[in-house]
Amino acid sequence: MINSKNDEMAAGSVVTATDFYRYRYLGFHIIPDSRGEKNAVFRVLAPNARRSFLVGDFNGWQESHPMDKKDGGIFEIFLPASVLQHGQNYKYKITTSDGRELYKADPYAVFCESMPATASKIFLSEPYSWQDEGYIRNRKRLFSEKGRNIPLNIYKLCPFFWKNLTDYKNLADELIPYLKQMGYTHALLTFVAEGVRDGTRACETSSFFVPATGMGDPDCFRALVDAMHGAGLGVILEWTPAGFALCEHGLSGFDGTPVFEGAQIGENGSMPFDLKSSATRELLLSNAIFWLEEYHIDGLSCDVSQMLAGNREDDVFSFFASLNGKIHSEYPDVITIAKSRLTSDGVTDSVQNGGLGFSFVRDRRLENEILSVCDLARDAKLAASLHHGICALSDCESFAGRLRCESKERFAASRLLIFCMMLSDSKKLTFSGSEICSLGNAENRVEWECLSGEASLHKKHQLFVRDMGDFYLSHPVLWQEGGVTQENICKEDANLSRIYRVCGAYKEMIAVINFGIKKADDVLIETASATGYKKVFSTALSVYGGSEQKDDTVYFAKSANGKNYITAELSPLSAYIFEPCGDG
Repeated sequence: MINSKNDEMAAGSVVTATDFYRYRYLGFHIIPDSRGEKNAVFRVLAPNARRSFLVGDFNGWQESHPMDKKDGGIFEIFLPASVLQHGQNYKYKITTSDGRELYKADPYAVFCESMPATASKIFLSEPYSWQDEGYIRNRKRLFSEKGRNIPLNIYKLCPFFWKNLTDYKNLADELIPYLKQMGYTHALLTFVAEGVRDGTRACETSSFFVPATGMGDPDCFRALVDAMHGAGLGVILEWTPAGFALCEHGLSGFDGTPVFEGAQIGENGSMPFDLKSSATRELLLSNAIFWLEEYHIDGLSCDVSQMLAGNREDDVFSFFASLNGKIHSEYPDVITIAKSRLTSDGVTDSVQNGGLGFSFVRDRRLENEILSVCDLARDAKLAASLHHGICALSDCESFAGRLRCESKERFAASRLLIFCMMLSDSKKLTFSGSEICSLGNAENRVEWECLSGEASLHKKHQLFVRDMGDFYLSHPVLWQEGGVTQENICKEDANLSRIYRVCGAYKEMIAVINFGIKKADDVLIETASATGYKKVFSTALSVYGGSEQKDDTVYFAKSANGKNYITAELSPLSAYIFEPCGDG
């Protein structure tokens, strides 16, 4: 990678273990010498190795390029840049203290072979010409003015399985107009770093600085991010610092000793990182900054609970406090998202106040408390939002598939859940397939073929999600700081219906939800004024798969006992939004 900042760092002295830009020193770089000639430098940390050779296509994989051992356990070699070509493969041949020979990929490589091949690759490219200056400038302005009070409607997907597209260019051509049409603001991309895949969405990272090569080289991935930004869409990475793939060429036993890993093998055959290790911390902290600097990523999402599985709580908290402190001081317009089974206390508090410093924390309670119990008429309610929460629907299995309902009820329940998510005080995150109410399959892939035919309930559900997303973005009260209050409105059976008042400076907005499987007649809805109200949104419209037609009726408020009310009928498993229309 040719980058003036990286070249300057690579030519300098050893950076400290706490430096967040370690990737600019270790790995492969092109640097000028005192005469202006270009040289290549390779550096690798192998503190307990007896010796190391650079081997690759350029020397027939022979031991003709021994590396010098420097202070801090770093091996280094300089070569004339002219002997290297773009795309050549290389590894480090490391001799351990007990005489074993290991062929290891470069932990800081920015390009590599596609699995199952395992070599690192020389990446020689002119600096990428970014076209997103306007987007970045606007992102900085937005965060400066609004902080965390920004619209976030995040679509989570795995690039390798979304519609089975073959490269980053095709992904950009298909995904960007789809996200814009559906009212999403950001894409959360999973498993972007190169890793060992098992044919499903599962992946264990093996090369932390390499965008997965199966869909293109690093500049192809930059072009995807650039195109997303050009369309006004943000890109968030699901960052996986909990562990790494247990493979012969990887980080495990890198120099014959555990340089990076903890003591036990984790789930799915992965190896947890040891956060007490300075090698681990500098690799992970610099890797996070790498994605922000080199790929203009707008945010990182990571699982704190996975980190806790292999490390002491204090080490995990110290790591994330350091990371978030750095990001929010140097990149205040970048967001970080925590996925954690822990209480939210302190997760989104600032590092200065003793917190972990995450921008947002994921909140699965809406799905778990309402729809996963599959009994919507029993104590159904909107869960109170976590402070700075992101309401997240299931991303490990189809939430629609978890509902023990008849087909049409399942679609109505899914619409109800998404409505509740949009109404909640949290930001929004859904996984690919939820917008079409996909039931998933054995491989957990989205079955896009279910959209065929205009009468398809899946297609109607997709239309509902599109309109709901547009409604969310066009009503700032739903994503700026405000208030949502709840009260029972159906006195005969308080478990059936709920009213939510969304407080906005511009006008009153009332949401009414029927969680029951029966129609609710003549429901009294208290209003703030004696005026006319219109139903501006309904989940029960026939175009969405319900039974109602669009209703332009003006509901006139009536006064009783010093209060104002309108009366409405609520279809089963349905939700509505009423707004004053000024007639009365």
